[in-house]
Amino acid sequence: MKPRNHSQPVLEDPRARPDFRPEHFPTANGKSAPSPDGRGPNDQKILEFLSVYYRLNCEHAKLLESRGMADSAGGPQTERERMQAIERILVIRDGLEDQYAPMGTIAEPVVRGGFTVDVKFTFGNVNRAGRLRGAAMVSSATIPIRLPPGVRIEDLTLPEEQPPVAGQ
Repeated sequence: MKPRNHSQPVLEDPRARPDFRPEHFPTANGKSAPSPDGRGPNDQKILEFLSVYYRLNCEHAKLLESRGMADSAGGPQTERERMQAIERILVIRDGLEDQYAPMGTIAEPVVRGGFTVDVKFTFGNVNRAGRLRGAAMVSSATIPIRLPPGVRIEDLTLPEEQPPVAGQ
């Protein structure tokens, strides 16, 4: 399997496609999706998730349509194909979640009648007011390390501790 270039989106923005169905494209935090050339730090992530949920909505609509046809030519075979298509898209969605969750990005779908109508996003690099966080978070830990037998801490030469510099 070829490794993915993470600077490229997983899916193209479906809004430029001639077969685009706007009723299946969810909103992001209750608002319209960012433009495809959005420059915001999280715009690409939003578009990737919305594209995945759009594809899920389209496949769900096809599944419902195939189930609604009493004399459907494909019957169970068509339904199975629709379910397999949905499963492939869910795998892509899960991959996006796995990729972005360590960075603090959470995308929670709002579903009505089986269709995702909105996706609620939270980002680790943005505070509640929607502003970028100004400084990196720092944490530290103390880890005890045993000295080899016969070595005393008093016999070791340790570097002098430097006072912290403002802004670091």
